[in-house]
Amino acid sequence: MSLSAEQRSGAMAQVVSDLRSFFFSSFYWLSFINIPRFFDSIFDPRRRAHLQPSLLLSALAVGTLTQGSDADKGASGRARALKLLESADGALQASLAAGWVDIGLVKAAWLIVYFEMQVHPLKSIERERSSLLLLDSLIRLFSLTTLDADVQRLQSSVSSTTNSRGRFGMNTSQTFNPYRYSGNNYSDAFGTVAPVEAAAASSSTLCNAPASTTHHVPDNLTLGPSTSPLVSRCNCAELAITHDSPTIQELAPSWSGTITWPKGLSEGELVKEECRRLVWATVTLTATLNAYTSVTGDDQGSRLSIKDPRNYALMFPAESIAMAGLPVQPNNVWTLYLRSMLLLQACERVRTDRTMCDADRAQFATNAWLEIDAVENALDQHTCGLESKSGFHAREMLFSARMCVSHEFQRYIPQVSTIGSKIFYRDKAESWLKQRMGVADLIWASLKEGRYVHTLDRRKPLLIYWFVSHIIKALMLWRVDSTFTIALVASKAFVKCAEYLMVFWPSTGEL
Repeated sequence: MSLSAEQRSGAMAQVVSDLRSFFFSSFYWLSFINIPRFFDSIFDPRRRAHLQPSLLLSALAVGTLTQGSDADKGASGRARALKLLESADGALQASLAAGWVDIGLVKAAWLIVYFEMQVHPLKSIERERSSLLLLDSLIRLFSLTTLDADVQRLQSSVSSTTNSRGRFGMNTSQTFNPYRYSGNNYSDAFGTVAPVEAAAASSSTLCNAPASTTHHVPDNLTLGPSTSPLVSRCNCAELAITHDSPTIQELAPSWSGTITWPKGLSEGELVKEECRRLVWATVTLTATLNAYTSVTGDDQGSRLSIKDPRNYALMFPAESIAMAGLPVQPNNVWTLYLRSMLLLQACERVRTDRTMCDADRAQFATNAWLEIDAVENALDQHTCGLESKSGFHAREMLFSARMCVSHEFQRYIPQVSTIGSKIFYRDKAESWLKQRMGVADLIWASLKEGRYVHTLDRRKPLLIYWFVSHIIKALMLWRVDSTFTIALVASKAFVKCAEYLMVFWPSTGEL
């Protein structure tokens, strides 16, 4: 049955409306989508013929779900979102059966995982794990984690002695390197601090290197915080996407602190950059799940290949824009964000490895803790203010890594700066709780004053789990030390926010 011109116009208007809801309510993790290219693939008939139906359907499913709170379209909206998700999954399976596989299929799988993380009537751990396994298998199918295996980089004498497969996204000169695993020999994960002289020599080699047609990734992008030169002012704000595309603030406000896209790339290179960012978005997504599960003991997700550092040979987004000619400073916020995610992934992976010997476990715990401190110190040096635009997500990952390490490796945590024989740094825990409690109190005060608060936006049901994870962490800290009463005070502040959102999102499913 054919549609009239008026019906087609109305259907397209509804699609655009749902997509606007999708982008407006989305977190910055979804910034692997190049918005102009995405809409071009919908409105351009020639490009639309190559658009995976599952990609559009999964985006519409998420966009529809964000309008499904009891204050908006209610149960009927949530039911419609689930039907769209079912259609998206069916279209994805049909494309696989027909052999029509491309990067759009992986994006669709990512959005299905993102949907399953939200509050909805059919939510379950099994559905979430199944969608994660599908995404993981598609990433392996396309070998997306090794896209840059053929790109050479100039190595310092310290990092060139390692024999790990992955050369990208790694911290070549810091004490802890989650990419240096080799089989079950976890001792390869621990290097030595590169002396400043070695770092300077590497930088000099890079500057004086002869002209070559082979691309090289600047070493300064992956120098560890302890060896990176201090700068009086970072230039991250100049590399944020809103610097070149200010309208992104209106369409996808949570993306305003994300990194810009390289300019002047061919179609093939743009697709490759989308693939890189899709992989790093998957790392962010799985690390966020780890932050929720690392203190609950659920280790099912640790078996995903995306969490295995041996599988990586991939540039960070900052590295790829540096190759495109933009000036990128060492320890830019985006690289630090991803390093915090990788740290948590590594801690979770080692936590679930029951074959690791005590000596390696002790070394891992010590070096991981020092690396967490180093990344935090590097974040403290930033003057760009972009951390607040991502909800201080990196610091949340770092604290989750602290809890993971302290919970599992309490015998090996350095006792310097600790109070008594507690299994966590009390001062670190108290500082983190006070900062988070301050945020929660500010959010609640703004809500009572009638101001819009993006962290209590009813169109973002995933925020419920963000608050719940804070409650779990606070109660875990209190359970370790019953005198740590600030943890109870903080949990009450988080409970208020979580309950507020739960009013809009009733669910009989699992939290």
